[in-house]
Amino acid sequence: MESAVNGLIRVCQDEKSPPPAVATAGVALLRANGVLVDRSSGGKKSKDPSEMTGDELQAEIDRLKRAVREVAEPAYDAHDGASAFD
Repeated sequence: MESAVNGLIRVCQDEKSPPPAVATAGVALLRANGVLVDRSSGGKKSKDPSEMTGDELQAEIDRLKRAVREVAEPAYDAHDGASAFD
């Protein structure tokens, strides 16, 4: 988990990171820190890990892994490989 957070911080600090990656990393860091409410939980603040069941913990781990992958490998337009900023 610590390496994932460090990776998100590096993305935010790297001046060469694309703005969408920085925004996604920033949101992931804020959510992980409990600053932002997770909309998928109906506006409720997510549970503390110590209050989660094993299934809930696994679902949260999977969600965080997806968020890290999105930051590490941002989605590009599949039509021609070029983005709107090329």
